[in-house]
Amino acid sequence: MKLVNYISGYILLIVGVLIIGFVLYDAFLVFKGTKEITSFVHFENQVVETELPQIDIKNFDPNQLGSILQNISQNQISKIIPKEAIEKVIDSVLYSAIAFVLIYGGSKISGIGISLIKSNNKNE
Repeated sequence: MKLVNYISGYILLIVGVLIIGFVLYDAFLVFKGTKEITSFVHFENQVVETELPQIDIKNFDPNQLGSILQNISQNQISKIIPKEAIEKVIDSVLYSAIAFVLIYGGSKISGIGISLIKSNNKNE
């Protein structure tokens, strides 16, 4: 039983370090620019041209002002910020979250391996 704990401890330690190393190397390649971030999000091309409504001053309803301003702001924001930029930001955040989870998992796996090795050394 001692030998099984000892071997499995080292195997878990190596697997955890390999996971962490792979994620850090992949992040380095992305940072260096030799690798693109995996695309998780893709928006469809929807070109919506909305014309500004003609406002009749005589029959103006203040309740329509909110919808008019919303149409104007959506139209202007879509012209200022391209959808590709939004996709890249979301992809970067998701990539960072996945990398964090993998590094955290690798550290926990290594920690289990270290505790198995330590428990084996204490029993000797």
